[in-house]
Amino acid sequence: MASTVIELHRSQGRSMEDARELSQKALVDLVKKLERAPDDPEAFRKFVVGFAMKATQQQSTATRRYENKRAAIRAQPRTPARRPDSWLVIRRLLEFVMAELRKLPSPFRSTFDLALRRDKHSEVAEELGVPVKTVQRRVWRARRMLESAMRRARVLPS
Repeated sequence: MASTVIELHRSQGRSMEDARELSQKALVDLVKKLERAPDDPEAFRKFVVGFAMKATQQQSTATRRYENKRAAIRAQPRTPARRPDSWLVIRRLLEFVMAELRKLPSPFRSTFDLALRRDKHSEVAEELGVPVKTVQRRVWRARRMLESAMRRARVLPS
């Protein structure tokens, strides 16, 4: 049986090592299904060959799916971080964001700046002497103001 499965895998262009590994998996599955195996030797041989072909087909399908997913991932456009000029793009974006941060009204700018530097809104609220809810609202509004400025400048998609 193992040789039948190995031959089927080898005929599909797999290496001997892969064919052996896949045939072992098929053998384990076969042992689980032997309860329904026929007693007649010829019928049993057909059962084993049919099982081997089905196992090979399933494993081939799984391999094809995996390879298709890998190909799809490779076909995706490269992220800006992979482009040679990405540092320039990131620097310009950072300069834009910093300029927009300076344009924010003072309470939003100071709250947003502190929120970026601290772990918790409660720490920012304690430092500014305002309720935590006020800090959350100011950070939220500052983010929205920055986002809308970036959309107006067409840095973000609309």
